[in-house]
Parts: sequence; structure tokens; C-alpha cells
Amino acid sequence: MMRHPVLNYALNPKYGTVLPDRHIRSSHMTTTGFDSPVFDDDPILGRFVAYFPSYRLRLLIIGGLLYGIPVLVLQVLLANVEGASVLIIGSYAGIALLVGWYVLHLWNREVIVYENGFTYRQGSQIGYFRFVDITRIHQHAERVSYFGIFKRDVITYTLHTDQAEVLHVNAVYKDVAKLGLLLESKITAARQPIVEAQLEAGKLVEFGSLTMTDKGLRYAEHVLAWDDFGKVAIERGALRLLDHNQVEHVSIPLAELDNLMLLVKLLRDHQPTAESTPA
Repeated sequence: MMRHPVLNYALNPKYGTVLPDRHIRSSHMTTTGFDSPVFDDDPILGRFVAYFPSYRLRLLIIGGLLYGIPVLVLQVLLANVEGASVLIIGSYAGIALLVGWYVLHLWNREVIVYENGFTYRQGSQIGYFRFVDITRIHQHAERVSYFGIFKRDVITYTLHTDQAEVLHVNAVYKDVAKLGLLLESKITAARQPIVEAQLEAGKLVEFGSLTMTDKGLRYAEHVLAWDDFGKVAIERGALRLLDHNQVEHVSIPLAELDNLMLLVKLLRDHQPTAESTPA
């Protein structure tokens, strides 16, 4: 019997704490959650915010292609082969089983976002995670091209918890860009006071390849003290750190950075104001 996480924490270490099925009312709801809430608020995670199911239309299209292309090839190759009907039927069945397993394996993926955390479902396993327990979030985005004609942006968010769990949010989910932005904004709000306290205590805080301290920033052999820091900017896929003379000190590829939204907020808090800038 599935029990609430407050009664039995970490029933499944791989996915986090198991939530009861009563929190899942339906699998055909909007990803915004603001029209007519159909999920209960959670006593631990708080108010229901949004629901993001797997992108099932995309799964059906991919499944159709994965089945249709091999079947078409087999028909062409075996059309004039005598006695090949049994082989063709068996091949069709095998392809259908493989494609069906692939589609069903991803069919019931979903993320439900609440005010203080989210649930992460893979099939029958449902994990419970608080935003404050997500120590790292990394975004990887690239534009891919199919046959040089069709282009699409592929976005993947990788989340790390304080229990060394790793979660992936990618194109399997509908509106993945919206989901990733929502998760990162809430993780940032939850983690910012913790990180600020760590910095005030003199601890090192790593944002991927960039390290922040109460004295300044360090990237590879580059060191930039807060007194010399002037501005932060994001351009051409890189984070640019400028000194107080608005000269670029270092440019860091975004792919090397974790918790980017939180990092930018902290850096902007350290930017000198007009009153503090010497005339």
C-alpha cells in the first residue's frame, strides 16, 4: 500500500518519496493549472500550480514513424520473395511489440508542480521533491536539423538532489521550456537564502565551473574580486563578467554553468549602483 511521504520518507530511493494515487485525478489536464484546478493542494508541497504530462501526440507520431518506415522497407524488400508471408507477419508483430513498449514506457511520465515542490512520475513510480532539496539544475539547449529542412530546439534540464538523485526533464514532457523555466524559478527562490547564508559564512559555492565566495569569483586561472566587479551579461551562449571599467574579464560558456538563474541574480545583486560608482 502506498503511503504519504510524511509517514514513510524515501520508500523508493531511486525516485524519491512515493506519493499516494489520490493526488492524480486525471491524465488529461491543462499544463497551466490556472483554468480549473483539478488536483488537490498537497499538505507538504503546498498549493497546486501546474501539471505537465508526457507529450503524447509526439509519442504517437514517433511511434508511427518507427513502425511505418521498417514495415514499408520490409514490404519493398520481400515483395517478390516466395513464401515470405510468414516472415513478414512475424516481423510486423515484432516491430509492433518494440514500438508499443517504447510508447508505453514514456506514456505515463508527468510532473506536477506545487508551491513548494513537485512530483516526478515514471510509470507507477512517483517521486516527491521539495524545491529547497534541489541543489543543482543544469540546462542544455541545442538546435537540431532533420535532413537540413526541419529544425527544432531540444532542451534538457538535469536536476540533482541533496540525496544524489538525478532527474531529467526533456522533450518527453509537453511544454518542456515552460516546465523548465517554472522549476528553475522556484528552485532559485528556495535556494537563494541558503546560498547567501553560505557565502556570508565564508564558504565556497560552486556554479559548475565558476566558484563564488564572499571575496569574489574564480574561473580556471581567472580571479575577480567583488571590488573590481562591474557587470554581468549573457551573450552568444556565454556568461560575460565585466570589471568596473566595463572591460570583459572572462567569458564562460553557459554549458559549463549550473543554477544559472540563481547565479545571475546573485551577480546582479553585486553590480555597483549609480551611487556607488565613482564619478
